[in-house]
Amino acid sequence: KYDIPYGIQPHGTLCPQRIDMRLTFVKKLFIHLTGDILRNSKYIFVLTQKEKRDVERLNGTYSSKIIILPNGIDPDEFLDVELMDIREEFCIPDKRKIICYMGRIQYVKGIDISLNILEKIKSKIDYHFIIVGPDEGEKHKLINLAKGYGIEDKITFTGMITGKKRLRI
Repeated sequence: KYDIPYGIQPHGTLCPQRIDMRLTFVKKLFIHLTGDILRNSKYIFVLTQKEKRDVERLNGTYSSKIIILPNGIDPDEFLDVELMDIREEFCIPDKRKIICYMGRIQYVKGIDISLNILEKIKSKIDYHFIIVGPDEGEKHKLINLAKGYGIEDKITFTGMITGKKRLRI
């Protein structure tokens, strides 16, 4: 209407796994309704080459307007950060190897695959898996999966951790 150029960042919502997840009808309706927004945007910003391919699969004509813009890290954030004693903070025995995942707890992140692998190595390596991030509907499924694998005592869900504490992990 006003002929003002704009860009849009779908944040992974257009990847096939997300489109095929529950609420498929709602997701497909959303994509249909936002089609004009994507079509009329000057740029579509994505984080990775894979996300670019996902958007291109949705509509090949978008290819020329897709820009890969990865998440950045500000190295200055890490200056003067004293590392946390993770073992003490989360009551992890000294000899256990620590594995940490930091991100959203959602299906497309594949945490269930990590649990499957950890179940296979539980008798070979003494480890503790720390999962840091907000739950987006998967936490209870992952807890039940861990119980089924007999590794629930090797896993800690911390919830969302932000600010300096996040940097200290």
